[in-house]
Amino acid sequence: MNGPGDPHPLPDARSDPGSSRSVSGLWLRTPNQRGEDGLPDDATRDHLLDLDPRRHLLCARCGMRITNHAWRIRVAAGHEHTLFNPHGLVFHIGCFARAPGCITRGPESREFTWFKDHGWTLAGCSRCWIHLGWRFRHDSATTFFGLVLNRLKEGKTD
Repeated sequence: MNGPGDPHPLPDARSDPGSSRSVSGLWLRTPNQRGEDGLPDDATRDHLLDLDPRRHLLCARCGMRITNHAWRIRVAAGHEHTLFNPHGLVFHIGCFARAPGCITRGPESREFTWFKDHGWTLAGCSRCWIHLGWRFRHDSATTFFGLVLNRLKEGKTD
């Protein structure tokens, strides 16, 4: 039902210890680094305040641990992307190297793919089965997950 330009995942492990504020509800960004539109610029948006392995992203519906902030990656020049499917539905996704809390469903498709030369498969929560995004696979077998950010919430484990 969906699918999604042009990737080559690059890990994004830069940190920014400066002051911060919540912008997307998930990522904290430095408020003094803004573009002309008043929003954080791309470089600022891709900074993590820390890579604490105890900081997880959970399924917003059931609380299942889905992925970790340390697994954020850049694909097609950014971690976050706002994209639409052939039905006109808009998704704001983040790219992650791993999402062990997801299960994939259905056959891989290359129709309307958002990332050039990548097939996609639906990905959902392994506990409650809600649709959380897609797993993308390149011909070389490189994979990553594009997860819908408003379907995730912050969580921390000890």
